Amino acid sequence: MIRVLFTLAAVLCLLGPPAPVRGEAQQERAVLLDPALWRAWKTAFVAADGRVIDNANHGISHSEGQGYGLLLAAFANDKDGFTLLWTWTRTTLGRDDGLSTWRYDPTRQSPKDDPNNASDGDILIAWALVEAFERWGDPAHRDTAARIARTVARRLTVETALGRVLMPALVGFDRKARPDGPVVNPSYWIYPALPRLASVAGEHDWSRLNDGGLAVLRAARFGPRRLPSEWVSLADGTAKPARGFEAVYGYNAVRIPLYLVWGGVADREVLAPFLAGPNAPSGLVTVATGQVAEPLLQPGYAAMSAVVACALEGTRLPAALRGATMDLYYPSTLRLLALVALAQKHPRCL
Repeated sequence: MIRVLFTLAAVLCLLGPPAPVRGEAQQERAVLLDPALWRAWKTAFVAADGRVIDNANHGISHSEGQGYGLLLAAFANDKDGFTLLWTWTRTTLGRDDGLSTWRYDPTRQSPKDDPNNASDGDILIAWALVEAFERWGDPAHRDTAARIARTVARRLTVETALGRVLMPALVGFDRKARPDGPVVNPSYWIYPALPRLASVAGEHDWSRLNDGGLAVLRAARFGPRRLPSEWVSLADGTAKPARGFEAVYGYNAVRIPLYLVWGGVADREVLAPFLAGPNAPSGLVTVATGQVAEPLLQPGYAAMSAVVACALEGTRLPAALRGATMDLYYPSTLRLLALVALAQKHPRCL
């Protein structure tokens, strides 16, 4: 079914770009995120110039955060907010190849001291631009999204024994850079974004990248909880925790179940390790032992297992996860993204 959907997206792309959405359908998209929740998030985390501030990480900004902000603005139908965020992202993080510098640290003399990109940030930004084009009809958004998507497909995906996989960045993770390369991060596969990228760059086979991500996830089941580590080596055709990284199910990995459910994955075998219960992760987990290395107490993290409970068991989202109170940037963002994902895929749980 997933492959059929990707093929259909590619065919539609060959027929030409979709017309801008208007009227009733546009209003349906607008209610994917309660504007009050978006305003609360924007007030808490967006600076006057459009920079998204990670308030738990020394106030830095990153391409991932800008991508999340752009998506939330689009889902809340806030064109002015989107434009503010996109202007800062494009002018400050934009690179000559269409990708984005991954980190901006205002405390440093050179805020962009690491010019490398992050493929998850690039995918989020491209996805948001597709959403913006379909809402407001600016062809520049579609064209920029297509350029980013094509660069990702050409330069950031490689063939392995497990299929086509996504490299975390242009520099530092391939076979040439690391003896255990290629090294991937399973949380960088943003499954719901891939059909959207296919709608603007359908000449590339995004279904193979989707399938490669699921193959990596099935192979990277480590320890008693069968959880993936943050960084996974695919050397020699097998999956193992990458050298030089702590082998934990960490801050990046906690969003994997959100992306799976949002991408339409309903396979219990794939989702079961993330379902709430006595064996489910309640924080950052050392994969070899299954022990919780650090509890995650903010409500946004609980939303990750809640979306799995919805997809597998039809469990309604707890009311505590729907409020407008924002705490830290990352869990607050995950919570709002979970609300949008359920509105799109499982509205019965809302």
